[in-house]
Amino acid sequence: MLIGVSLAGPMVGRADELHVMTSNWEEVRLDQSRVILVGGEAGIGKSRLVEELIASVDDATVLVGGCVDLGDDALPFAPFATALREPMRSAGVDDLVSLAGGTSNDRRRLYEAVADLLESESERQPIMLVLEDLQWADRSTRELLAFLEKALHAVPVLIVATYRSDELHRAHPLRPFLAELSRSVPRIELAPLGEPQVAQMLADICERPPTDSEVASFLDRSDGNPFLLQELASCKEEGPLPQSLREVMLMRADRLPATTRSTLRIAALIGNDVPHTLLKAVCAEGGIGVVELDDALRELVDASILRPSRESQYAFRHSLLRESVHADLMPGEHARIHSAIAQALTDNPLLGDPQQYHIEIAHHWRAAHDWPRALPAAYEAAFAAGRIHAYAEQLRMFERVLEAWHVVPHADGLLGTDEYSVLMEAARAAARAGDHERFLALVDRAIGYARNDDDLARTAEALATRGHEQLHHDIDQSISDIQQALDLVPDVPSVARAQTVEALSVSLLLRGDVDEALSRATVAAEMAADLGDRVTEASALVTVGSALVDTAAVDEGLRVLRAALAQAEAMGDDLVASRALNNLSDALCGIGRYREAVEVSERALDVASRLGLMRTYSPMPMANIADARIQLGEFDGAEEVLAPTISDSGLGVAGVGILAAMLALLRGDLDSAEQLLDDTRATRRNLGSWPQDALPDAQVRSAIALTRGDAATALDVTLAELEEPAATGYPRYYWPLIVICAEAAAALSVSGASDAQQPTLEDALNVVRASVGTQPVAGESGVAWRAHAEVLLDVVDGRATKDGWLDVALAYGKTDAPMGQGHALLQAAGYAASAGDRIEATELVREADVLASRVGRGLLRTAVDAAARRMGIGLDSAPPKGARAGLPFGLTDREFEVLREVAAGRTNKQIAQELYISPKTASVHVSNILAKFGVAGRGEAAALAHQHGLA
Repeated sequence: MLIGVSLAGPMVGRADELHVMTSNWEEVRLDQSRVILVGGEAGIGKSRLVEELIASVDDATVLVGGCVDLGDDALPFAPFATALREPMRSAGVDDLVSLAGGTSNDRRRLYEAVADLLESESERQPIMLVLEDLQWADRSTRELLAFLEKALHAVPVLIVATYRSDELHRAHPLRPFLAELSRSVPRIELAPLGEPQVAQMLADICERPPTDSEVASFLDRSDGNPFLLQELASCKEEGPLPQSLREVMLMRADRLPATTRSTLRIAALIGNDVPHTLLKAVCAEGGIGVVELDDALRELVDASILRPSRESQYAFRHSLLRESVHADLMPGEHARIHSAIAQALTDNPLLGDPQQYHIEIAHHWRAAHDWPRALPAAYEAAFAAGRIHAYAEQLRMFERVLEAWHVVPHADGLLGTDEYSVLMEAARAAARAGDHERFLALVDRAIGYARNDDDLARTAEALATRGHEQLHHDIDQSISDIQQALDLVPDVPSVARAQTVEALSVSLLLRGDVDEALSRATVAAEMAADLGDRVTEASALVTVGSALVDTAAVDEGLRVLRAALAQAEAMGDDLVASRALNNLSDALCGIGRYREAVEVSERALDVASRLGLMRTYSPMPMANIADARIQLGEFDGAEEVLAPTISDSGLGVAGVGILAAMLALLRGDLDSAEQLLDDTRATRRNLGSWPQDALPDAQVRSAIALTRGDAATALDVTLAELEEPAATGYPRYYWPLIVICAEAAAALSVSGASDAQQPTLEDALNVVRASVGTQPVAGESGVAWRAHAEVLLDVVDGRATKDGWLDVALAYGKTDAPMGQGHALLQAAGYAASAGDRIEATELVREADVLASRVGRGLLRTAVDAAARRMGIGLDSAPPKGARAGLPFGLTDREFEVLREVAAGRTNKQIAQELYISPKTASVHVSNILAKFGVAGRGEAAALAHQHGLA
């Protein structure tokens, strides 16, 4: 052995990487959440780098958890369950199930609960959350990490995740995950040490300068791997150095006494973290007494193989040590120890983690090849995984059951269930885990099973289940599946039939088959009411109300929607209430009652908050708020809700990407609008199959073309949707397309269509005339859209007048829609000027100018200024929208209110409560204030506010 070998010493050769990490930590301390990925081969120094980072900070709550290597049976949420143990206890809960607030089937409740816990804990001091060995992470852990990366904003949380790059084979599930995450977070890849670093490390280890030959030899054998270098330096000098790391590890283990080696082998099969009580129980089974175990553990700790990690638990100093011992076990010894571990956990579950021991038992019985015990253990582990929302792991456990089903005699009797039931449970787990292809494969097997048994009820159940899930992927297939299920349900009143009819009506409504949806939902509501199924009745009434509004029976539709909402709230059913609120808001926005729509959406946000699913259920009401504010010309307010929603959920959720594109268009940024549409379509690949997405997408695309002066392309885009409508419903989306089509036809007609364009122009005019006569006119907005389309037809026919355009302006004014009203006023002004009435033309342009000042920069402002120049009209300059006279730094009224709360020392959550806004909105305002003040933190902003008399 080299003289004076020390296993501890300063870190060598990682100064640049440590600087990246400490720089990110400084940003975290300024309330900016960050995620860092640290990769490299085993032993390259990932954990040491993280330890140096932890040692460099003194104002952090450090939470550490590691993934567990159980082969294919990764423990769900293992690193989070370990890391969050103390914060959960502080919050008054013991485990992830309690943290999620129950055993709901919605895993998003757990994800949001974890985010809320971290956000709450970070109010005390910044948090550093370390997740080690992601190469062993289960899918649920990866998904939760991805969720937190998006969900945590403007909170002081740093997440550091390490992984072994040398284990990421081509098909490893971590590879695509890292590729996606690396687009938005820094990724540090640790390289091997070079010759100068090896020399420095040897000098630190040996406490003397190494010779050139020693440096060369150790560099050659270690390949610059710090852990291997350290282990090689600990070997005896006699004889050649070992050729592999495994040989190094086994050489050290072989020098230990027999009892210590046996203890080490048992510990290696338990895992990286070794509970003392479990180790003692298994060792006792193998004839190792308490005193012998204590001696063995002392020797393993002295040999730097194990280390005490926390109370009553040991950990391998490096996972490579455990892997080397594990790999050296003989098959019989391997099975025997696994069996002993499984039996110990079975006899006394308290020996394992309460949330994980079911899966551990299943893993150990399977590794012992004891299938009669592995089967029921896997079945029980599946339900245990479901209780903590680990649906990917639940699916894997159910698949373990299905794999062993025909291997274990009388499996159905052993489990008290049959293969169909397991298939359905597995399919539901796949759906909840978001594995649609696996869901289809499993539910199709279940359908085949039921059909082979001529079991109509089970066939209907499986078809309906497939139809429900297909709603999010293939709406036509969804309707077909649910209709097939309905055909198999006896045509007599029953809860099952009412629920199936109600499900069919929802799919029909979303496809836009509004008349059929109304008919089916009415039947479902009446049947459910007769049977006392109040939940199904309320949900069906939501569909009835929405369909009635779409058929222009506005007052009755709103009445039914409000009745459904009241019934859901009376029952305490937040999910149905949430759907009722979102549909009511959508209906109000569609008929031009935009401010009411915002109020209702804010109630929907309250429900999402009460459910603990604010980040998950907020996109829809946020989108409705943004839509309404865009129509009201409140562009900053729309951006205020769109930006954090897109950041949290992405462009493809709830139509927010299309709304962002619409906002960019109205602000005059056509290139950004087009890019947003393309990015949204790339994110939401099935966008075209949903009318509520496809129609607004076509609206913005055609409007971009028309704004660029390309009327022909605008006609092509609109006619693709209007000539053969995909839906009979959705008048709120069809009317804007009709107007754009009419506007493009008018532009082409006035400019002079070429012979090649003439047929398209005629088609467009025929489609617009037919649509004006047949499309339902729902609410004041419908009246305005129809009036707009009709006057554009008059333009084509040469019959348009100033008064006709004024009627359009008045119609838009009744909905408080400044863009439509302003553009109509400019058209009327043009006709007045052509008639020589300069006074009225001036008045109309100035009315439009007031609207443009209210809206701010964008297409309306550009159009007003152009009209004023063209007609020689002078305009008074107006202050920027939202700016308060006398306020420095360009603060808006809302920012001034938020600033006073910041100066009072309130957190974003407290500001949100005080001003009745969401925490996300509060964080956006705070960020804007810091940027306008040019300061880095809230304290400086507060000081500046006091200095200027703003607080």
